[in-house]
Amino acid sequence: MRRACHAALSIIEVVGSLVVGPVAMAAPAPIAGILRQGERFQHPIGGGLFLRLVPQDGGWGIEIGPPDADFASVVTPPFHGPNALQILGWHFTLQGRVLGLGEGERRRMQFVLSRAALAKEEHDLEGMLYLSTKNPEHIRAVADWGTDTLGTCWLMPNEVLLGPPVPAPNARTILAMRFTASCTLSGGNHYIQYLP
Repeated sequence: MRRACHAALSIIEVVGSLVVGPVAMAAPAPIAGILRQGERFQHPIGGGLFLRLVPQDGGWGIEIGPPDADFASVVTPPFHGPNALQILGWHFTLQGRVLGLGEGERRRMQFVLSRAALAKEEHDLEGMLYLSTKNPEHIRAVADWGTDTLGTCWLMPNEVLLGPPVPAPNARTILAMRFTASCTLSGGNHYIQYLP
């Protein structure tokens, strides 16, 4: 019995350090930050990849990948409408809270782990979104989309300071935001729920 337990622990240790493709599996790394309007944020998450918040439309866009590419936008739906990769002022109004985008809500996203996987997923996404549902390429793209090894992240705006309302409906600028996040280079699945 003791020998079987020791063997099982050895297997767990080996599996815990497995390499999947070019990136080693890693435990989620806690991330926290405070941003003011117009500021950028970048934090390494392993494997040469970074979690980035980039100023956009009075808030921030979330990117995950190497410094010159976004590996998340091709595998984080929905692809039209509110998306977990956007942090905009209206998300913190009543309308955004109804969608599960407000303070204290985790935004779940995933990302590919390599440039080759990015090119494949971009091709599959284009086939899914823009080809006729009867086109064989559309059917193949739907079946293949999101089948690469994916990493996962979540980001939660903990406190948000909004600017005054502007004439457009629900248009607000984010003046400052405190957030927490966590990313891991494994665990992605294109069926996870992104918005409640």
